[in-house]
Amino acid sequence: MGAPQKILDEVTELEEMIQKILDSVSPLTTVRFFDDTIATVRANALLLDEDSMAWFFGHGFEPYHMSGARAFAKSIVHILQNQGPSVTKESADNIEKDTLLIEDPWDIITDLEEDAPGLDLNSPEFYWECWREKVSRFLAFCVDGYLVPETLSIKSLAEVATKTEDLIGTGAEECNRLIEYFIYLRADGAPFQRDSTLYDKVNSPALMASFTCNERVLAALFETEYLDVYLNEQEPHQMIPFMNNLLSRRNTTIDLLMAVCAHIAVMSAESSYRSELVRAGTVRHLTRLLNTTYQPLLLILAQSLVNLTAENSQAKIEFVKESGGRFASASLGVHNVDLERALCSLLKNIVSQEDLIPSVRDEGAIPVLVKKLEASKVQGVLASEAVQTAAASALWNLCTDAESRDIATSAGAVRVCSELFQKCRSEMLKAKVAALLMVLMVKHDKNKLHVAEEKMIPAFAAIISSSSNVDLVRGCLGSLCVMGMLDDLAEEMKREAIGGLLENIQARFERAKGGEKVLGFVTTLSNMLT
Repeated sequence: MGAPQKILDEVTELEEMIQKILDSVSPLTTVRFFDDTIATVRANALLLDEDSMAWFFGHGFEPYHMSGARAFAKSIVHILQNQGPSVTKESADNIEKDTLLIEDPWDIITDLEEDAPGLDLNSPEFYWECWREKVSRFLAFCVDGYLVPETLSIKSLAEVATKTEDLIGTGAEECNRLIEYFIYLRADGAPFQRDSTLYDKVNSPALMASFTCNERVLAALFETEYLDVYLNEQEPHQMIPFMNNLLSRRNTTIDLLMAVCAHIAVMSAESSYRSELVRAGTVRHLTRLLNTTYQPLLLILAQSLVNLTAENSQAKIEFVKESGGRFASASLGVHNVDLERALCSLLKNIVSQEDLIPSVRDEGAIPVLVKKLEASKVQGVLASEAVQTAAASALWNLCTDAESRDIATSAGAVRVCSELFQKCRSEMLKAKVAALLMVLMVKHDKNKLHVAEEKMIPAFAAIISSSSNVDLVRGCLGSLCVMGMLDDLAEEMKREAIGGLLENIQARFERAKGGEKVLGFVTTLSNMLT
């Protein structure tokens, strides 16, 4: 038994050794120990992305360049300290006390860039440029909350870079230069131009055609005013074109796309920016991204497009040209209340323009929207009334078109709406559903009879006899007016004593705000039942 056991132990030892090597290459660890040599070599060569840096550094594998990074962080704190207490109350003397203060951080950058493991003066320039980019990424990681988290971050430097008051020294200019270095925006295959400003680079069509950058730094900056300030400081403004470039770029990371879209969502809430974004073609780029399956990004895209398509014909046309209705309808199948509501609101905006209804209709939106009005099939789970309200609004706009009404009818809209009206508690949702039923019955006698079969005449009568909600009563009266065009249904209304309720309604809404919307239907229905 001794020999087989020895072989088994040797195999186990070999497996663990291989696992340690693999663990040194990936943060996905399954054993406690790692191959120190490989991990250290990787760290010293800065062959790590930001997530790997956090993992490896946290396990004690810091590169020997970390001493330079500590001096770099101390130097930046010294710069901030010299700007006065409005910037920071931290003293460089209290940061990395065992580290010598070097006042100019660029001296440290130069030293680190020249200390490349494995490279010499005869090494190709391409390798040197790759190393310099790794140094920039490494220093950006160390500054962005790793070494002095309570004082230093990309966002805190951006705040100083955009300050115009209360600065004693040249802190804004120095922080701006450092941020541009951290972004490290350069054309693919070309060296970083340290003397060229971010604005000049973004304003270069050749560079923007194919470029690389530190996307994590950019994502952080989109949460500040920095890019708005420096990319719009001169004509032509470059902020919106730069965002469009990032949206259309094939290899932009999800995190950066999220940051860009979140910034657009905020900008698009203001009418002055909204028209500028539409003119620049932002709607086209956002719509093309709707084919993503990543729900957080989908939600921000939908919210941005809702803002941009509000009362803007050009934005709606751009959305339809890019088959946005198909993408939005496909994404409505997800179970995410905020996303479903935003997509329904987006479709409602688009089909408020009559000539765009056929495009959205033909892309299959109507059956999906009708399904959103159905009650949840899961026992104890209620459908979201916010989603149902948005879906009913979108369907109302769509069903002003005769062909759309037929599709909605085939999808069971009359039955679904009748059930929803009688079961839901929200007056706003009831009002939307009543208005939708009215549109579904226009020039459609079968739908009128179907609504009556669903016992909706007494349901409408109960509402108009007691509710003071203008939109809800108006929707119910409108539906009754359309149903009253059939003699048999008019007779049924008389049996329900609808006529007797109308005098009470007139007295109730004569002086109410928006009451005129109700009184017009009261007059029409009274004439029908006389």
